[in-house]
Amino acid sequence: MKAAILIQRWYRRYLARMEVRRRFSWTIFQNLEYAGEQDQLRLYNFFNALLTHIPDTVSKQTDSCESSRSSSTEGIDMKFSDESDELAEEGISGPEKQAYRGPHITFPLTKKDLDALIDLFRKKKYNRLHPKYVAGILREAKARLKRQPNLNQASTAISKQVTICGDLHGKLDDLLVIFHKVSIISSINS
Repeated sequence: MKAAILIQRWYRRYLARMEVRRRFSWTIFQNLEYAGEQDQLRLYNFFNALLTHIPDTVSKQTDSCESSRSSSTEGIDMKFSDESDELAEEGISGPEKQAYRGPHITFPLTKKDLDALIDLFRKKKYNRLHPKYVAGILREAKARLKRQPNLNQASTAISKQVTICGDLHGKLDDLLVIFHKVSIISSINS
């Protein structure tokens, strides 16, 4: 009798273990089976939330031909928060002028001014330019670049060479090495 009870106990334990395995494997199977559907559901909910929270974007779209022709920067305020319209003429004033020890620039910039700036930074006398001057230079560069065409033709008729300069990642020394090797860009040197 004790042997029969012992065998029944082992058998019940075996059945209990098998049931636990079956339930765990079923749970794992369901998780794997429905994971793709859950991802799709989450993606649907995300895009649905986007469309409901931004309803006026569809009404603000213009004709696709007109929008593709227009510049991507049209309508964007290109002024910095601390910048006024008269900034280019004013320069630095007040206590900032007394504390600033870097080069002073007058606008519009000439080739002589640019050469002087390059020499100052090449000699590393100054490592920073005042933010108002940087904003003025960027504003002037933007105005000049807007007047130029998007595509330019390069000719090797005069200089017999074309120098192509990639992204320098803000390294002035690398740009100065290029200028030293091939001279500063001019009508003679492209």
